[in-house]
Amino acid sequence: MHITGVQIGYYFHCKRQLWLFAHSLQMEQENENVKIGKVISDDSYSRKKHEIDIESELENIGIKVDFFDKQTNTIHEIKKTDSFEIAHKWQLLYYMYILKQHGVNGVKGVLDYPRMKKKVEVELTDELERELYNIISNINQVTSNPVPLSVEEAKVKINVCKKCSYYELCYS
Repeated sequence: MHITGVQIGYYFHCKRQLWLFAHSLQMEQENENVKIGKVISDDSYSRKKHEIDIESELENIGIKVDFFDKQTNTIHEIKKTDSFEIAHKWQLLYYMYILKQHGVNGVKGVLDYPRMKKKVEVELTDELERELYNIISNINQVTSNPVPLSVEEAKVKINVCKKCSYYELCYS
């Protein structure tokens, strides 16, 4: 199965959200937090080309990075807050891994939190690559199930769910 950076992030947010997204139930377009994140991304690198669809540059990998600095060989992922920093980190590591798999070596990663004036450097190590391989395998297991996990099985805290674009679907 073709995995996207969004799916990597959702793996850490909620396995139910991951399954729904992977099965074409994509509800992010209407989510206020997603809209705010897009504005922050646009404002942060307004003079530079960002949201680069790598699939158009490298065949069939389908990742979309917020900004790639060719001079420093650095991927920047721009996020609103660091509340899901672990998911952000793994999403960025996935992008770095995919580029490496396609012959783009020495890629660095930076998580940018412009509103917080915070930057986090991310490095893809051999150990993290092995861990990422297991994460990808787990994502394939979750998304290959015929039905999503129930809300109870997903074990996500309700305060996190209330901000999710799938909230009404899960709790109605």
